[in-house]
Amino acid sequence: MDRTVKYSAIGGQPAMRRIILMSATAAVLIGTFALTLWLTGSQPPSSLAGRPPIEALATYKISNRTELIDAAVALGLHASTRLKGSIDAVKRINDREVTIAGWIADPQGGDAPLDVLVFVDGAMVGAAHERPDVTTALGLAFGAEKNVTFQVTVACRSGGEPIVVGVGVDEDYFLLTPSRCP
Repeated sequence: MDRTVKYSAIGGQPAMRRIILMSATAAVLIGTFALTLWLTGSQPPSSLAGRPPIEALATYKISNRTELIDAAVALGLHASTRLKGSIDAVKRINDREVTIAGWIADPQGGDAPLDVLVFVDGAMVGAAHERPDVTTALGLAFGAEKNVTFQVTVACRSGGEPIVVGVGVDEDYFLLTPSRCP
């Protein structure tokens, strides 16, 4: 009986060492993976420090809704419950380009303009203009009626998915979802 106990104890040591070695290896791999994710996450470049969020957001490559949300969170932007908007049209103007037109407004905002960014395959363009029919329908006043429309012409392949986002003055954003490029 002593031999069996000694044999088990001696035979158990290599197995225990393997378990400890495998556990330590797994912990190192998981830790390295977590560190890599943390270091490569959606962090704004240090050169963006102190710049307005709209300028910082414009430097990101955004090809889908998830990338927009990741970039917004990294910049401290939050989804807006106040901003309102719509895409009115996505029209093909030639083989390569489409025009995207719509509006965005902040019914509780003052005269600070809203910014609109349109991302297509990661690239960004945008513009804003007054739209009287929208301001009348929403009852906007005190300067909030300014800069609520946008129209941009961008390169967009047929079936491409533009990402249109409005950014307000309170570091909030509103995603407008257009149809795919015709």
